[in-house]
Amino acid sequence: MGEVRLNHAEINRLLYGSTGPVVREVTRVARLTQRDARRLAPRDTGVLKASIRVTVTAEPARERVRARIGSTLDYALYQEEGTGIYGPRGTPIRPKRAKYLRFKPKGARGFVFAKQVRGSRAHHYLVRALQRSSPWPVRRLR
Repeated sequence: MGEVRLNHAEINRLLYGSTGPVVREVTRVARLTQRDARRLAPRDTGVLKASIRVTVTAEPARERVRARIGSTLDYALYQEEGTGIYGPRGTPIRPKRAKYLRFKPKGARGFVFAKQVRGSRAHHYLVRALQRSSPWPVRRLR
């Protein structure tokens, strides 16, 4: 019978090294996801679309390769998850310290006053992009 010896350092280099095949594949899928997210992102001025970035990190000590795809814009989460009755809380948006909400809708000449607003619907552009481009199963966690 023959003996099999594994070179664990070489296996870790292949799996978690910055130029290894696992990191290359995760980077490839992350770039596909970024491309799809940019296509699916709601467009008004294009700032959200342009802000979607990818970072891939290899963590050999934790035996993990991680890709992060997203935006640092404040409103990116609101576009993804929705707000008000369409968001995670499912309640209308109401003023905290005043009697009315005051805002100026795009294209309007003056301000609008309201006791509450429904909010905006979720677009789920990041989740849909990941579901389209990932060869691995994707499920949303709350």
